[in-house]
Amino acid sequence: MDEQKIQSQHDELETILETSMTGIAVTDRNLHITRANGQQARMLDCEVKDLIGTDCQNFLDPSDVVQSIKVFNIAAQKGHYENFERYCTTFKGNRKWLNSSIALMPDRDHFLVTTVDNTELKHAMEVIRDQSVTDELTRIGNRKAFNEKRDILLDTFQKKGNSFSLFIFDIDRFKVVNDTYGHLAGDKVLISLSDVVKSQLSSTDFLYRIGGEEFAILLIDTDMDHSLQNAEMIRTAVEQSVKVNGEEAITVSIGVAVVSPGDTADSMFKRADDNLYRAKREGRNRVIS
Repeated sequence: MDEQKIQSQHDELETILETSMTGIAVTDRNLHITRANGQQARMLDCEVKDLIGTDCQNFLDPSDVVQSIKVFNIAAQKGHYENFERYCTTFKGNRKWLNSSIALMPDRDHFLVTTVDNTELKHAMEVIRDQSVTDELTRIGNRKAFNEKRDILLDTFQKKGNSFSLFIFDIDRFKVVNDTYGHLAGDKVLISLSDVVKSQLSSTDFLYRIGGEEFAILLIDTDMDHSLQNAEMIRTAVEQSVKVNGEEAITVSIGVAVVSPGDTADSMFKRADDNLYRAKREGRNRVIS
């Protein structure tokens, strides 16, 4: 093959590399970058020259470095690895969600890494996920979020014995509020109540709206005494702070259940729900366990 043809093929490859919308990099066995195209540099907010000689793991979160080593080891053994997804921090400190495929080069001393930037897709998926588990009105978790967290806590209890408790509560005579003041006022009460209850919770407590005026709280690592103290604190805070049109006080009735051996999602919920309705029967605005 003459030199002119070789040069022509080289130029074609360079054009393909530099016009590709995929990030392309070559690393040695120590995972130092030996070559990269412009798109790879743009993904990492730098120039190509800035990448040469850089350890590609420098862009990873520390928690992902071990996984990165495993991925390259698999590629070395099998010849390839697809869909290595991780967050990377660019030269400008931006966080990006990148997806790479890795192939062992024919010389077996280098890896070819092709990368796409899925940051916008990741963000869109997180927004959709957030919307699917968030109550639109109060911006707290919805029934789906509650079910997911409860199931996780139940599984942890069954495996490790970590206790948790469940509160089910609703607004006393909420229909009267809607009928007297209108649904807009009722919505404001729901929002205000959510804010007040959240202010009484710790970072290990989780609040959900699971029905029209019905709410649930999951408290981690709690016994019955601690649960009742927290429930009473919430009941008091609502009575003192939540009002309709700044006038009539709102109260809640709360049913409490602490997880027990053999509990299922249904049995624990029923116990808390039964206690809630007992609180209603005994005069409302009270905590029952």
